[in-house]
Amino acid sequence: MEWDDLKYVLAAYRSRSFARAASLLKVSHTTIGRRISALEDSLGQTLFTRTRDGCEPTDLCEKIVKIAERMEADVRRAATIAAATPDEPEGLVQVNTASWIINHLLIPALPRLYESAPKIQISFVGDVVEDKRGRTEHSFSLRFDVMAHRSELEIELANFTYAIYGNRHILEDQSNWVSTFGGSVVMKTFGWLEKQNVAFNDVRLLADDAELVQTAIRNGIGKGLIPTYLGERDPALKRLSGEDPELTRCLRALVPRHIARTPEITTVLNWVEQVVKGASI
Repeated sequence: MEWDDLKYVLAAYRSRSFARAASLLKVSHTTIGRRISALEDSLGQTLFTRTRDGCEPTDLCEKIVKIAERMEADVRRAATIAAATPDEPEGLVQVNTASWIINHLLIPALPRLYESAPKIQISFVGDVVEDKRGRTEHSFSLRFDVMAHRSELEIELANFTYAIYGNRHILEDQSNWVSTFGGSVVMKTFGWLEKQNVAFNDVRLLADDAELVQTAIRNGIGKGLIPTYLGERDPALKRLSGEDPELTRCLRALVPRHIARTPEITTVLNWVEQVVKGASI
């Protein structure tokens, strides 16, 4: 039994006449009779008692009509949804990530987002460790080394390569280090130093963001491991030869599952993905 069959049953039930049902559906009288008879044959039971003046529904027909009316309502609802224009994304979306990503990647690309979604507002929080305090309802994070919780959807966005940079104007050996350090979060950048048996005393500065490490390198505090996206664009830095860490970190979006499909989150996520994929090297 299909919805197309039930349309004929509903029309005959409501009009109590095959002829009037045919008029409602704009088909011939014989079509109505043939379709209902075929349905009755497949069921092995009668749906209508034919009379001189029209037709009367049987008990089975009454039961089927109740189901058919629910299906009819669902079909109309689906048609309404399909015909409706998508909601324009609007509202405040908070993005939590490292400050260097906000400063160098996201803020410069904001005009592109506002052009396509003028009702979106953005709130940036520069951090590298998850802190649920102060988070808005529509909030997600961009992380390198923080794992998703069960309540979060994890989306891989882009890979960023890292290299060791020093101050271009310092000619002598740069033995001291500066490094990002996440405290309770073991960052791959600091983990790489540990694997190279770098003494902790040789790390002159610890910071929670790659842009701070970049600034320290520029000021001659020491050499450091930073994204090549930052290092190659800073004329004060030089990539140190012979020290290739072969380190790549994957930037991932951690999105609460209950908001992952909302128009505003989907819009901002798509924008973020385009921005970081275009910047990753």
